[in-house]
Parts: sequence; C-alpha cells; structure tokens
Amino acid sequence: MSFSKGAWGKGTGGPSDKFGVAPEAERGLRAYGADLIHETGTLLGMCLQAVTTAQSIYQQTLSRTSLLELDARLAAMTASLLAYKMHETRPYLSRYVEPIVQAYTRILASRGEQLPISIPSFRQQLSAAELQVLQILGFHLGGAFTLQDTFSKVLYSKDFRECSCASPGISRQATSLIAAVMRTRLPAIHSLHTLAVGIVYVAGQVVGSPLPADLLPQLNVTEQEVALVAQELFLVQKLGRPRFIDLHAGRQATPPSTESCAGSWRGPSVDAALTSHTPFWMSTSYTAVSPSARPRQEAVKLDFGAEAPESPGFRKRPQGCSNYWQTTTQTKPKQTGCWLRASSASGQPSPESRVMATSDLLRTLPMTWVVGAVLTLAVLVSLIVRSQNAKLKRPPIFEGIPLVGGILKFLKGPMNLMRDGYSKHGEVFTVPVLHKRITFLLGPHVTNHFFKAPDDEMSQTEVYQFNVPTFGPGVVYDVDAKVRAEQFRFFAEALKISNMRGYIPQFVMEAEDFFGKWGGEGVLDLKDTLSELTVKTASRTLLGREIRESMFDQVSDLIHALDAGMMPISVFFPYLPIPAHNKRDRARKELASIFSKVIEGRRAAGRSEHDLLQHFMDCRYKVAYGGRATTDEEISGMLIASLFAGQHTSSITSAWTGYFMLADKGGSWRAAVEEQQRILAQYGPELSMEVLSDMPVLHACITEALRMFPPLIMLLRLAKTSFSVTNSKGQTFVIPKGHITAASPGFQHQIPSLFDQPHSFQPDRFQPPRDEDKKRPFTFIGFGGGRHGCLGTNFAYLQIKTIWSTILRNFDMQLVDPVPGPDYNSMVVGPLPCRIRFQRRRL
Repeated sequence: MSFSKGAWGKGTGGPSDKFGVAPEAERGLRAYGADLIHETGTLLGMCLQAVTTAQSIYQQTLSRTSLLELDARLAAMTASLLAYKMHETRPYLSRYVEPIVQAYTRILASRGEQLPISIPSFRQQLSAAELQVLQILGFHLGGAFTLQDTFSKVLYSKDFRECSCASPGISRQATSLIAAVMRTRLPAIHSLHTLAVGIVYVAGQVVGSPLPADLLPQLNVTEQEVALVAQELFLVQKLGRPRFIDLHAGRQATPPSTESCAGSWRGPSVDAALTSHTPFWMSTSYTAVSPSARPRQEAVKLDFGAEAPESPGFRKRPQGCSNYWQTTTQTKPKQTGCWLRASSASGQPSPESRVMATSDLLRTLPMTWVVGAVLTLAVLVSLIVRSQNAKLKRPPIFEGIPLVGGILKFLKGPMNLMRDGYSKHGEVFTVPVLHKRITFLLGPHVTNHFFKAPDDEMSQTEVYQFNVPTFGPGVVYDVDAKVRAEQFRFFAEALKISNMRGYIPQFVMEAEDFFGKWGGEGVLDLKDTLSELTVKTASRTLLGREIRESMFDQVSDLIHALDAGMMPISVFFPYLPIPAHNKRDRARKELASIFSKVIEGRRAAGRSEHDLLQHFMDCRYKVAYGGRATTDEEISGMLIASLFAGQHTSSITSAWTGYFMLADKGGSWRAAVEEQQRILAQYGPELSMEVLSDMPVLHACITEALRMFPPLIMLLRLAKTSFSVTNSKGQTFVIPKGHITAASPGFQHQIPSLFDQPHSFQPDRFQPPRDEDKKRPFTFIGFGGGRHGCLGTNFAYLQIKTIWSTILRNFDMQLVDPVPGPDYNSMVVGPLPCRIRFQRRRL
C-alpha cells in the first residue's frame, strides 16, 4: 500500500469541496455506503430505539424516589456492549455512545436529577423497572446471538459480578477482565488492550469516578495511551479535537528520520500536543509483495488541530532509504483536515482509505445530518437488497422500517410476525433482526431439509446456546455434534419401550397418591395442579427414588429457580447478571451437588434402581472421550435437560387437554369417559403398557391439544451450508449459508390448508378417515421430527394418559372460567390461569 498524489486527485470546486473531499473521494464514499449502512446505520438505529424506549419507561414506570441510577456497573456494561459491537464493525462507531449518554443526562435533568456521584457497588440489586431498562439497553446495543457466544460468557462471569468495589468507581478486577476479554477474544483489532481500558476510563468519567491510580501500570498501559484512546472515543470533550494515532502501537507517532527507515518513534508529549495543536503522524507498516523485499514503513502527516498548510503536503524523501515511498496530503488553504487516499498496486482505492474518509466526514457533519443520511441510505440499500434477493432467488425480505423493522416486529410477538409474513410472502421469508437473518419455513413443503439434514448442514448448537447455563457444561448444546449424538443415544436407550414398562407403575403410584388427597369437591387451577403432579412423577422416574422421597421439596424449589431463570432476555443474554440468572446459577450448582451425593451413595452401597439417573450412571461413550463412563457433572446436566424437556411439555399439554375436553363436555369429554368404561370392562382397573396403548380417543385428544397450542412455538437451526426449498406454488428459494432458519409448530398447525378449521378442537382429525396429519411428511410437528424428533414422545403420552385415566375414573369436572388463551410471555408457552370445579365419583 502507498500514499500518492495521483490517487485522490485535486478537488474541482464542486459541492463536496466544502468538506475538503474531492469528487473521487465522494464517489468512494458512495461506494462504501452499503457497508456503512450495515455497520454504522444498524447500530445508530438501535441506539436511537434504545434511548426512546428507555425514556418511555422512565416516564411511565419510575417514580422520583425509585429513579434509576446509572451506576458504575450499568455504565461499564453499556460501554462494554458498545465496545464489542464497535470492534465487530468499525472503530469510529464509538462516537455514537455520546448521544446515549446525553439523552440519559437530559432525562435525568427533566426530573431534576443528575448523574450520580455516589455509586453503589456492583452487587446491588436492581429493581424490576431498572432491570427492564438494562435489558432494553443490552438487547439493542449488544448484538444478540454473537454476543452470547463470544463476549458475555466472560464479561458476565462470576468473577465480574463479584469483583470488589470498596470505593466508588470501576474496580481493578472488572477493568482488567474487560481488557482481558477484548485482548483474548478479539485479537484482530489493533491495540485492543489500550482501547478496552480507554472505554472503561470513559465509563468512569461518565459517572464521575476515575480509574484506580495503580491500575494502569499493572495493565502495562500508559496514561498517554489511555488519554489518546479516550480522545478518539470522542466522549471526553476536554481532551481536544480527535486525531489519528499509531494504528499498531496505539500512540502518537513521529515521522522517520532521514537516516533510517527502521525503528519505532515517539513524538512530543501528549500534553504538549493537546495544548499546542502539534500535528500528529500516522505510521503504517506492511510487508511488500515480493518475499525478498524489506518491510516498508510509511509516514503521513495528519493535522486535525490547526489550519492546513498552503503547501501541497509533506513529500520529503529520506536519504538512503530506497524502500521509503513518497507520501502526500491534499489540502487547500484555510481548511481543517487532510484527505488521503491509499492506493494499491492496481491504483484502486484501498478499503482503509475509504474508512478514513468516511470517518472524518462523519466527524464534520451535525448528528442530524448523519441520521438523515443513514436513514436515506438505509432505504436505498434495502431496495437494492430486495432486488438482488429476487435475482438470486433468495427469500423475500419482511422488514418494514429499515434497520429496526425486524426487531420491532419481533417485539409485537413471533406469532403476529409469522401471521403477517405468511399473509404477505407465503411459506418462505426472511426477517432481519439486528445483524442476523432469520428465515421462516412455514409448512411441510419447505421443512424437509430443516428436519432431515445432518448437523453439519443444519446445526442446533449455535441457536440453543442459551440453554448452557441451565443444563450445565459438557452436555447437550455445550458439546459438538458427535458428542451430542452419543448423549442423545443415552436418552434414546433409556426411553425404549422395554424400559418404559417399568416407569408406568411409578406413574400410577404418584397419580393415585396425589389425587387421593383431594377432597370430595373443590375449585382449583388445573395447570398449576397438573404441573405439581408432573414434577412428582418426573422426579421419581427420572431423578430417582431418593430425591423423590427425601429431598423433593428442596429439589422442587431449585427446579423452580432454574425455570424462572429461563426468560426471553436469556435467549440473547444468558449470562446477564440479573437476579433471576444469579438464582439460576446457584440452583444449578446445588442440584449438581445433590445429584453427586445420590450417585456416590448408590455406588458405595452397590445399589441399582430403575430410573434415568441409574441409566446415565451405567452409560459409557462408544467413540467420544476414549470410551469412558459418564462423569457426575455430565449425569447432572443430562438429568436437568431431561426434566426440562419432559416436565414442561407434559404439564402444559395435560392442562390444555383438560380445558378443551371440558369445553366440549358433550363430545370429547363424554367420549373419553366412555372409553375408560370400556377399558375397565375389558382389562380391569390396572393400568399397563397394553391398556394405555388401547386408548385412541384420549390419545387423539392429547394430540389435538398439542396441535392447537404446542409449548414450543418455534424450532431453530443455523444453516451451515446454502440450500434450496420449493413452496406449494412451485417457487424455489435459496437459503444462504449463515441464516438462522425457523420452523414453527405453533403457526404451521394453524394453516387452514393443512388442518381443516384449525382453531376448532376436533380430535377426530387424527383418526381415520380424516388422518389430516398424514397429508405430507412433517405436517404435524408437535414433537419436532426428522433427525431431532422428540426422544420422549412415548414417555409423554404414557405419563399424560396415566394422569387423565386416573382423573376420568374418579372425578367429574366443569370449567369455572372460559378456556384460557396462551401465555406468549413465557419461554415455553402454556395456558393462562383458568379454574375448574371437581366432584369426586367413580365409574
């Protein structure tokens, strides 16, 4: 790369010249527009949306006495989230932190408040309203899926949360951790160590607390370097106008001497430079194309502090330096700033030159101009993208407002999003969400590859990473596909029909004991009641007799804490240090300790039980880990995963089955009661595998309830390779590599062309002659399908049939409230509260 006069050319006096940009530079800027939109515009749009939403919450939910204090923790988190997004795109994006801080200050000022001087410790609990603001800021500024995979695991670790804050400000541990994260996780960015400290320095300035005095030497960073970085961040106004710094060393640089091209250089003191507008120099190092050539070093004078000289630029060629190329600045009198163009061997503009030109142009424009330009370009780029998608046979884009339309649609609810997208575009469409693309595949015509492709083509690992804090390390979605396949084999072997026969007597025992404690009549919430029973049956058959009989209440509370820790925000930020996540983490450790003690007790006594815990204890890997046995940690994680996979589905589907049968008292309920009368006459009172398998009416009622309201409304995969789908109209679309793909049981089951009168409870649609679920493969996907169909399907049916057989034989019921709607605010969608009245009787 070289800097040369002919690369840019001289301005011609056009409109662009008032900014010191030649027409060629303007064309380069326009060529860079698409990249600018995706990187600058997206973040800007998210920032503005976050500020608007946060302000609304302030005005609507927070009283004066409970006003949110943006303390050091929140400042550090926000700065760190922005830093990550900034590094992922372009360094100059950091300037957009300033509008957020200013907006927050204005909000406080409108309430007669100011930025807090007394900063609470990191461990202080946030109120619900405060937490909501934090979640919104983090969600809009953090970068969803990528953030959870790389950055937040370390940033929101226990060490960060529990770092000491004896004095106000950002602690040494927190700062060091942030710096370490950026230094190790993002090695491609120049001077990340320094930049990380600079960001934390800015956060400290915002809340009025400087860095600890002894921190910088420990981090091997000088005050000058931090000052330069903070200045470049454009937040600390008192440091003066922004200047370029050494790209590699993160420091002020001087030109090489005339005697040599080698060595590193340091210029005048930073304080002197800031006060006297001493010109800065930018040095770049690179290796020549020829392997035998020496590395070349170039220096270009960049003056952003004083009026530019009348000379055409610095062009002195050092003596005795054959590999030193000429450099130049193209400026005009009475202008501030130098516009450079780096050229490659072909003479074309390099990307770096366009970045510099774009960055400096943004510095000179008012923020309103930048916002207007970004939004205008966003619309143009959106139109171009749509046109290109049509040519490449990519799915149509369903976004609405550029930049923020996708996330706004998701905030209205995924079912509404899919309903609108399907109505407008059909079975296949793509929704941009932050920096990701989610392509919906709605209907059996387009889901064949989704369900049948191997893991190296359609991966679950990346999209289900939010489960890792709940399940624990080393299991399910925290391992690669080969290890996960072996662990799924453990599950499948445990849930074979031969093993299931031993579970049925335990189902019956729990159900009879549970319902035996009911009185002669009463009113209760069916969902909560059946959820309690489901946990008891699952505890006995999955977790083991010891836990069910001796530690059920304790384990039940811990499971509830795990459940409460899985929130919608957890999908994007599973390690966010909020109270629910903190309780989840503590509960996970306590459960692992309890399971380990049970395992140790069984091994010491040489005792074996018929449950899932024992099965996992006896399992060995075939290929992975050299064929070793499962560890206690893996057993604990797989038990928790099993409980979560089965308990929610079974309890929710049990409740929906009851609500719909009671709403159809003269039809479905009566048919189910008559079926139980036939079973009693034919088999007697005992429930067994054969008896439970001979209940087609109850089986169809359960399946129809699952069709109408499946607990999981979306199934996700990451496309590791591009693939094509053809919809019911014969249109073919190519799904690009890298798209998140989504199939939806919740929406697909409501498509009228697949299920007649889909909003009506009609269990006979799953029986001959209708058999609507057999129209095409993957028409009914309540239990998933293909390679990753639910392993616990038989377990769930047997468990639910046992529960409802016991109820139908011993109680009559009526609805007190209307049939409830689904609660879409939960991660796993169940019914809203609804009461029923029961009266004891026997068939």
